[in-house]
Amino acid sequence: MFFITAMFKPGDYIYSFYDGKYQLAKVLVIEEFDTPDGVHYIQHCMTFKASKTKPTKDNIDTFEVYIMHSPFTLNEAEYTFVTNRPVTKEELGGYRVYKEHAF
Repeated sequence: MFFITAMFKPGDYIYSFYDGKYQLAKVLVIEEFDTPDGVHYIQHCMTFKASKTKPTKDNIDTFEVYIMHSPFTLNEAEYTFVTNRPVTKEELGGYRVYKEHAF
């Protein structure tokens, strides 16, 4: 697994561009953990269906949720920040299920 120390903030909408489509995600929770190599972070995200439409702060509401929870070790160099909106209780539903059943 690839770990990085740079990170986004909860509520950040970010996207990557791959194979001609934009992949939008919203950072929900960030967990910090210690390893022999130092402190690392996992960003728990909600991901949206890939689209040919470039995400902007004005159109993110048009993207359809694809996965309610995906844990990522994001490399900031591969993602572009769009905007930040507070994380809602409803958006944390997938993360809560993950925490209840993980390991």
